[in-house]
Amino acid sequence: MEGVTSTFSHLEQDPRKFFGFYSEGTKIVASNIFGQTCFLLIEATGSDRDRIIEVVQQSAELGYSILSKKRFYNEAHGKLLERLFNVVSRQVFKISNGESFGSLTIFDISKRSWWAGRIGEGRCYLYREKQIVRLVPDNDGVSSTPLLGEMKEPLPQLTRGDMRDGDIFVVTEKSLMSVVNENRLQQILTTSMESEEPEKTAVNHMLVEASERRKRDTYAAWVIRP
Repeated sequence: MEGVTSTFSHLEQDPRKFFGFYSEGTKIVASNIFGQTCFLLIEATGSDRDRIIEVVQQSAELGYSILSKKRFYNEAHGKLLERLFNVVSRQVFKISNGESFGSLTIFDISKRSWWAGRIGEGRCYLYREKQIVRLVPDNDGVSSTPLLGEMKEPLPQLTRGDMRDGDIFVVTEKSLMSVVNENRLQQILTTSMESEEPEKTAVNHMLVEASERRKRDTYAAWVIRP
């Protein structure tokens, strides 16, 4: 990826070497990036939140080693991504005990295409020609899919598209977008593209605005320019 900006309003050091990580109360948010092409946003709550983060991270890393094989990219990439979600769902269901739950958002790109998927509450957007388009939109007006741990095999929301020059992608938590709505996000991105560091400027504006409105210290957002 040409430019990846990940900004957390509160960061902690984590021995698992996540690219970004924070914890607040009973919630953990962690992110990672594999091979400069595959991005993960993992959220977990409850007493087993650390174990959920670890399981999802390990499964995703193994899945990426398969997804990255060239022969899979065009023929079966979407199916393999769905299978990865299914594997993660079953593993989290085993350890959740009805008390701990999680969300997983995956964004993956090649030179010509992108894939996005989620289970839970993550948000993923495409900014193209000064317009915001929400990827993996909600089904039937539902704000999120079942969480990891609620069902043995919840159906992930998956979509793909073709890459265009100038495309920018944004991945955030649901909690941030409940404060900074999509119209405001579009305004922030449009204004930030005129700055010297557009990705960093956009993320900082999002987090500052969210923190000032909700008076909360922890939010996370990514801006990705392939």
